[in-house]
Amino acid sequence: MITLVIPTCNRASFLRRLIRYYCDWNFDHDMIIADSSDAGTRDENRRNLGLFDDKIAVTHVEFQAGVPFAWKLHKVLGQLLTPYVAIGADDDFHIPAALNCGVDFL
Repeated sequence: MITLVIPTCNRASFLRRLIRYYCDWNFDHDMIIADSSDAGTRDENRRNLGLFDDKIAVTHVEFQAGVPFAWKLHKVLGQLLTPYVAIGADDDFHIPAALNCGVDFL
């Protein structure tokens, strides 16, 4: 019902911590990572996301380093398959139950 879009750039430890948080909550909605990190950090993000493959469904969309935030959002929002979206950076934590309440309300 909802897709969580997470823009990130060169903060692999933040992204790993955030994905672990959603795994701990058994987050069962779509998630898209919009990643404009440099090559080394993008590789680390790929490896980190691989650690959670069996726990959570994440689409990792990679952009060239330095791609502006608005451009990343424009591109990934065009790929959504759900009627609702929440956007939060790699250091923002949404409470999954609150997202579900928001969807129910809407």
